[in-house]
Amino acid sequence: QLERLTRACVRVRTLSLAMPVCLRRSSFHCRGCDAEVAEAAALLPVGDPRVVPEGQLRGEPCEVAGKQTTHYSAVQSFLVNPLPRSFDLVLVGNMSVESDSALGAAVTRAAAIEVGPPATTENTWFEGRAHRVLICAGCGSHLGWSFAGSGGDVFYGLTFATGKLWGYVFFALALLLC
Repeated sequence: QLERLTRACVRVRTLSLAMPVCLRRSSFHCRGCDAEVAEAAALLPVGDPRVVPEGQLRGEPCEVAGKQTTHYSAVQSFLVNPLPRSFDLVLVGNMSVESDSALGAAVTRAAAIEVGPPATTENTWFEGRAHRVLICAGCGSHLGWSFAGSGGDVFYGLTFATGKLWGYVFFALALLLC
């Protein structure tokens, strides 16, 4: 199912589905600007010992770009966010880096950057992992999160689908009241 969703890199944004990251051939791309953000080879394998799901996170094995990995799903609680969302994601071990030597010196630029407040383990989806928001360095679109362990080991959760549960509620209320 995940492969089918990502293969075509859906360009349509609807009430229930937004795809911040899409898979095209052997790499993941930002939906906002089409920049490559990670290679499919960086997908974490099923059963990676660093990945210990916590809380509401559900995982199921799947195949993405010919590699066995885990597709995770989570729903925010109304206690965490008054307008909760659901997220579908896969984990990668590293993000892409661009190199540019046009000016004579090698310059590298990360395809994604961490933003927002300092990393926190509050409401984390992975045991012992502090998370931060991950955005595209090219256009600023939300791509997912970084998850850092206490020893500095990091992996990244790339968001494939974002459901807006509250959107259904407002839509249903509009139908009832109009």
